[in-house]
Amino acid sequence: MESHQLRLPTVAEYVTAFRAIEPEITEKQHEMLRVHHAAPARTMSATRLAEAVGFENFNGVNLQYGKLADKLARQLALDLADHVHVGILVEFVDPGHAANEHWLWVMRPNVAQALEDLGWAPRVSHLLYPDLALESQRDEATVDVFDAADGDDADERFWTWYRQHPHGFYLNKQSATTMTLHATSCYHLSPDESGSATKKAKICSPGRQELTDWAGQRGFSVDYCQDCIE
Repeated sequence: MESHQLRLPTVAEYVTAFRAIEPEITEKQHEMLRVHHAAPARTMSATRLAEAVGFENFNGVNLQYGKLADKLARQLALDLADHVHVGILVEFVDPGHAANEHWLWVMRPNVAQALEDLGWAPRVSHLLYPDLALESQRDEATVDVFDAADGDDADERFWTWYRQHPHGFYLNKQSATTMTLHATSCYHLSPDESGSATKKAKICSPGRQELTDWAGQRGFSVDYCQDCIE
Protein backbone atom coordinates (compact mmCIF):
# COMPACT_ATOMS: atom_id res chain seq x y z
CA MET A 1 0.00 0.00 0.00
CA GLU A 2 1.29 3.45 -0.89
CA SER A 3 2.28 5.51 2.13
CA HIS A 4 1.28 9.17 2.42
CA GLN A 5 3.30 11.46 4.65
CA LEU A 6 1.02 14.23 5.89
CA ARG A 7 2.58 17.69 6.04
CA LEU A 8 0.59 19.69 8.55
CA PRO A 9 -0.09 23.29 7.51
CA THR A 10 0.74 26.16 9.82
CA VAL A 11 -2.00 28.13 11.56
CA ALA A 12 -1.54 30.95 9.06
CA GLU A 13 -1.86 28.52 6.14
CA TYR A 14 -5.06 27.08 7.57
CA VAL A 15 -6.47 30.59 8.06
CA THR A 16 -5.70 31.56 4.45
CA ALA A 17 -7.16 28.32 3.09
CA PHE A 18 -10.34 28.51 5.17
CA ARG A 19 -10.90 32.08 4.03
CA ALA A 20 -10.45 31.07 0.41
CA ILE A 21 -13.01 28.26 0.57
CA GLU A 22 -15.44 29.99 2.95
CA PRO A 23 -18.07 30.59 0.21
CA GLU A 24 -18.12 26.82 -0.38
CA ILE A 25 -18.46 25.80 3.28
CA THR A 26 -22.01 24.81 4.15
CA GLU A 27 -23.75 25.91 7.34
CA LYS A 28 -23.77 22.29 8.52
CA GLN A 29 -20.01 22.07 8.02
CA HIS A 30 -19.58 25.32 9.96
CA GLU A 31 -21.73 23.85 12.73
CA MET A 32 -19.62 20.69 12.84
CA LEU A 33 -16.46 22.75 13.23
CA ARG A 34 -18.00 24.84 16.02
CA VAL A 35 -19.34 21.83 17.93
CA HIS A 36 -16.08 19.89 17.56
CA HIS A 37 -14.07 22.93 18.67
CA ALA A 38 -16.27 23.29 21.77
CA ALA A 39 -15.94 19.62 22.81
CA PRO A 40 -13.71 18.76 25.80
CA ALA A 41 -10.13 18.53 24.54
CA ARG A 42 -11.56 19.03 20.99
CA THR A 43 -12.36 15.29 21.02
CA MET A 44 -15.54 13.52 19.87
CA SER A 45 -16.57 10.31 18.19
CA ALA A 46 -18.25 10.62 14.81
CA THR A 47 -21.42 9.23 16.38
CA ARG A 48 -21.52 11.90 19.11
CA LEU A 49 -20.75 14.63 16.60
CA ALA A 50 -23.56 13.36 14.37
CA GLU A 51 -26.01 13.50 17.27
CA ALA A 52 -24.89 17.03 18.17
CA VAL A 53 -25.45 18.46 14.71
CA GLY A 54 -28.59 16.51 13.83
CA PHE A 55 -27.36 13.77 11.49
CA GLU A 56 -29.08 10.39 11.62
CA ASN A 57 -25.78 8.57 12.14
CA PHE A 58 -22.00 8.90 11.81
CA ASN A 59 -22.15 8.51 8.02
CA GLY A 60 -23.24 12.13 7.71
CA VAL A 61 -20.20 13.30 9.67
CA ASN A 62 -17.89 11.11 7.60
CA LEU A 63 -19.35 12.51 4.39
CA GLN A 64 -19.41 16.19 5.34
CA TYR A 65 -16.02 16.30 7.10
CA GLY A 66 -14.63 14.41 4.12
CA LYS A 67 -16.02 16.96 1.67
CA LEU A 68 -14.73 19.87 3.75
CA ALA A 69 -11.29 18.27 4.12
CA ASP A 70 -11.16 17.64 0.37
CA LYS A 71 -11.77 21.33 -0.38
CA LEU A 72 -9.19 22.34 2.20
CA ALA A 73 -6.56 19.92 0.90
CA ARG A 74 -7.00 21.15 -2.65
CA GLN A 75 -6.73 24.77 -1.55
CA LEU A 76 -3.56 23.93 0.36
CA ALA A 77 -2.21 22.07 -2.70
CA LEU A 78 -1.63 18.93 -0.65
CA ASP A 79 -1.22 15.84 -2.81
CA LEU A 80 -3.03 13.24 -0.72
CA ALA A 81 -5.14 10.19 -1.37
CA ASP A 82 -8.84 10.91 -0.92
CA HIS A 83 -9.11 8.72 2.18
CA VAL A 84 -6.30 10.69 3.85
CA HIS A 85 -7.81 14.18 3.37
CA VAL A 86 -9.80 14.23 6.61
CA GLY A 87 -6.49 13.84 8.45
CA ILE A 88 -5.74 17.52 7.82
CA LEU A 89 -8.65 18.34 10.15
CA VAL A 90 -8.39 15.63 12.80
CA GLU A 91 -6.24 12.99 14.40
CA PHE A 92 -7.73 9.58 15.21
CA VAL A 93 -7.61 7.56 18.43
CA ASP A 94 -8.20 3.81 18.00
CA PRO A 95 -11.10 2.15 19.84
CA GLY A 96 -9.91 0.87 23.20
CA HIS A 97 -6.82 3.08 23.25
CA ALA A 98 -8.22 5.26 26.03
CA ALA A 99 -11.15 3.11 27.18
CA ASN A 100 -13.12 4.45 24.22
CA GLU A 101 -15.65 2.24 22.47
CA HIS A 102 -15.56 4.12 19.16
CA TRP A 103 -12.93 5.88 17.09
CA LEU A 104 -12.26 9.33 18.56
CA TRP A 105 -11.69 12.34 16.35
CA VAL A 106 -9.33 14.94 17.83
CA MET A 107 -9.34 18.34 16.11
CA ARG A 108 -5.79 19.29 15.20
CA PRO A 109 -4.41 22.15 17.32
CA ASN A 110 -3.55 24.27 14.25
CA VAL A 111 -7.12 23.87 12.99
CA ALA A 112 -8.58 24.91 16.36
CA GLN A 113 -6.30 27.96 16.51
CA ALA A 114 -7.15 28.91 12.92
CA LEU A 115 -10.89 28.80 13.66
CA GLU A 116 -10.31 31.19 16.55
CA ASP A 117 -8.15 33.54 14.48
CA LEU A 118 -10.93 33.63 11.89
CA GLY A 119 -13.51 34.48 14.54
CA TRP A 120 -15.43 31.25 13.85
CA ALA A 121 -14.91 29.92 17.39
CA PRO A 122 -14.22 31.44 20.84
CA ARG A 123 -10.58 32.24 21.55
CA VAL A 124 -9.75 29.66 24.21
CA SER A 125 -6.96 27.56 22.67
CA HIS A 126 -4.34 29.46 24.66
CA LEU A 127 -5.56 27.39 27.62
CA LEU A 128 -4.71 24.12 25.84
CA TYR A 129 -1.89 25.20 23.52
CA PRO A 130 -0.19 28.29 25.00
CA ASP A 131 2.92 28.01 22.82
CA LEU A 132 0.83 27.67 19.68
CA ALA A 133 -1.30 30.67 20.64
CA LEU A 134 1.79 32.82 21.08
CA GLU A 135 3.17 31.64 17.74
CA SER A 136 -0.12 32.45 16.06
CA GLN A 137 -0.18 35.93 17.56
CA ARG A 138 3.31 36.57 16.22
CA ASP A 139 2.31 35.29 12.77
CA GLU A 140 -0.80 37.47 12.69
CA ALA A 141 0.71 40.57 14.29
CA THR A 142 0.46 42.91 11.33
CA VAL A 143 -0.74 46.51 11.33
CA ASP A 144 -3.34 47.65 8.79
CA VAL A 145 -4.36 51.26 8.19
CA PHE A 146 -7.83 52.07 6.90
CA ASP A 147 -8.28 55.73 5.95
CA ALA A 148 -11.13 57.16 3.87
CA ALA A 149 -8.61 59.59 2.40
CA ASP A 150 -6.87 56.67 0.71
CA GLY A 151 -9.88 55.43 -1.23
CA ASP A 152 -13.62 54.92 -1.31
CA ASP A 153 -13.29 51.27 -0.28
CA ALA A 154 -11.65 52.03 3.08
CA ASP A 155 -14.85 51.40 5.03
CA GLU A 156 -15.50 48.10 3.27
CA ARG A 157 -11.95 46.90 3.89
CA PHE A 158 -12.10 48.00 7.53
CA TRP A 159 -15.36 46.16 8.28
CA THR A 160 -13.99 43.05 6.57
CA TRP A 161 -10.95 43.23 8.86
CA TYR A 162 -13.23 43.86 11.84
CA ARG A 163 -15.31 40.72 11.19
CA GLN A 164 -12.15 38.64 10.85
CA HIS A 165 -10.60 39.95 14.08
CA PRO A 166 -13.27 39.98 16.81
CA HIS A 167 -10.53 40.05 19.46
CA GLY A 168 -8.35 42.66 17.76
CA PHE A 169 -7.49 46.27 18.53
CA TYR A 170 -7.47 49.63 16.76
CA LEU A 171 -6.12 53.15 17.24
CA ASN A 172 -7.98 56.41 16.72
CA LYS A 173 -6.09 59.67 16.35
CA GLN A 174 -7.24 62.15 18.99
CA SER A 175 -4.76 64.98 18.47
CA ALA A 176 -1.48 65.79 16.77
CA THR A 177 0.35 63.87 19.50
CA THR A 178 -2.13 61.40 20.98
CA MET A 179 -3.95 58.25 19.90
CA THR A 180 -6.50 56.14 21.78
CA LEU A 181 -6.38 52.35 21.80
CA HIS A 182 -9.68 50.44 21.60
CA ALA A 183 -10.68 46.78 21.40
CA THR A 184 -12.77 45.89 18.35
CA SER A 185 -15.54 44.94 20.78
CA CYS A 186 -15.73 48.55 22.06
CA TYR A 187 -19.21 50.06 21.89
CA HIS A 188 -17.66 53.37 20.81
CA LEU A 189 -16.98 51.86 17.40
CA SER A 190 -19.58 53.15 14.94
CA PRO A 191 -19.78 55.18 11.72
CA ASP A 192 -19.71 58.96 12.16
CA GLU A 193 -22.53 61.28 11.14
CA SER A 194 -21.46 61.00 7.50
CA GLY A 195 -21.79 57.20 7.66
CA SER A 196 -18.04 56.60 7.50
CA ALA A 197 -16.07 54.55 10.02
CA THR A 198 -12.74 55.53 8.48
CA LYS A 199 -13.03 59.30 8.02
CA LYS A 200 -10.98 59.24 11.19
CA ALA A 201 -8.37 56.63 10.20
CA LYS A 202 -8.41 53.25 11.92
CA ILE A 203 -5.01 51.67 12.59
CA CYS A 204 -5.69 48.02 13.31
CA SER A 205 -3.87 44.91 14.51
CA PRO A 206 -4.63 41.58 16.19
CA GLY A 207 -2.16 42.59 18.95
CA ARG A 208 -2.15 45.70 21.11
CA GLN A 209 1.64 45.75 21.49
CA GLU A 210 2.05 46.11 17.72
CA LEU A 211 -0.17 49.20 17.79
CA THR A 212 1.60 50.88 20.71
CA ASP A 213 4.91 50.21 18.97
CA TRP A 214 3.52 51.59 15.69
CA ALA A 215 2.31 54.76 17.41
CA GLY A 216 5.53 55.25 19.37
CA GLN A 217 7.64 54.97 16.23
CA ARG A 218 5.63 57.87 14.78
CA GLY A 219 5.85 60.08 17.85
CA PHE A 220 2.38 59.47 19.30
CA SER A 221 1.55 58.72 22.90
CA VAL A 222 -1.22 56.18 23.45
CA ASP A 223 -4.16 56.46 25.81
CA TYR A 224 -6.33 53.43 26.59
CA CYS A 225 -10.10 53.48 26.28
CA GLN A 226 -11.43 53.07 29.81
CA ASP A 227 -14.53 51.25 28.56
CA CYS A 228 -12.85 48.38 26.69
CA ILE A 229 -9.15 48.12 27.66
CA GLU A 230 -8.20 46.71 31.02
